[in-house]
Amino acid sequence: MPSYPFLSKTVFEKDSIIKYIGKMSIKELEKLITFDLDSYNIEVKLNAEIVALIQYLNNIPEGDVLKNIRLNGIELMEIEKKKEDSFWKNSEQLIKNILNDKTGAISGKAICMLKCSICHGEHGEGKNGPNLTDNYWLNGSDDSSIVNTIVNGVPDKGMIS
Repeated sequence: MPSYPFLSKTVFEKDSIIKYIGKMSIKELEKLITFDLDSYNIEVKLNAEIVALIQYLNNIPEGDVLKNIRLNGIELMEIEKKKEDSFWKNSEQLIKNILNDKTGAISGKAICMLKCSICHGEHGEGKNGPNLTDNYWLNGSDDSSIVNTIVNGVPDKGMIS
């Protein structure tokens, strides 16, 4: 499609635009569209043809093809959300299973020694980082809080993810 730069400079006649506009006054509509264009750093005259064209294009009824595409997109988003919800539901159970597995604890200790002991000490007693052996955990001690703290870190306290 070629560009039409003249549309942002050519004045559209009021009588012509009235047939395309519903309930809004011409001035309200022009201000709304020019404000929107301005937010994208597109400078137009208040009564430019592009304003009328945008309003007209915004009011073209949605065709069957576009409607089906939009509805399919909504369906796909719902399917993805269900998958994500299922994943997190299953993840919580998986985390609990791993926490209760003694062999997992041995692997976890090795990871902790390698990644965490520098700040939290060899036994979680705390060094630069907080003590993990007491009952006061800064970011929560339940499973989901621990996962969140490890995965996202606490950058303002110096803990990397």
